[in-house]
Amino acid sequence: RQDDWLVVPNLWGAAIGPPSVMKTPAIQEPLKPLKRLEIEAKKKFDAEMKEYEARQLVADQRKQLAKTAIKKALTSEDGDPLAVARNAMQDDTPPPVRRRYLVNDSTVEKLGEILNANPCGVLSFRDELVGLLKSLDKEGQEGARSFYLEAWNGNGRYTYDRIGRGTIDIEAAVV
Repeated sequence: RQDDWLVVPNLWGAAIGPPSVMKTPAIQEPLKPLKRLEIEAKKKFDAEMKEYEARQLVADQRKQLAKTAIKKALTSEDGDPLAVARNAMQDDTPPPVRRRYLVNDSTVEKLGEILNANPCGVLSFRDELVGLLKSLDKEGQEGARSFYLEAWNGNGRYTYDRIGRGTIDIEAAVV
């Protein structure tokens, strides 16, 4: 209580046993609520995306009209071209963000994008732990191993800088 030490509750687990002892059904049962949340979040995101695309069509047309109005304002010096531009830009809204609860098989770069949009973190579930460990052991996956090591406790920031993806700042890397 007297210091600034922060511990984020972050559960990691594995079911270990010989083949055919029903590990998978035992693991699948507690995942059902998360899977249901994932399906509901996808439906909500799809509906929000349709609304966003409709609004973008209107915003694109408004921008086209604004370009004409800006040209007219610049040539006739009648009106404020910046005001016209600002008015056209007011429709710019960010695209909806899909809430995620569960990931199964993602690259570490995509996982970073998902975590960036979901600051509470996600559950990374792999039915075969050996598959995950072997994929992290492949040549060229040093960054993925590093990411998982930094995200294991859930209280760190992580920043990706990639040419194709730009800069992605993950406020709380919680896996």
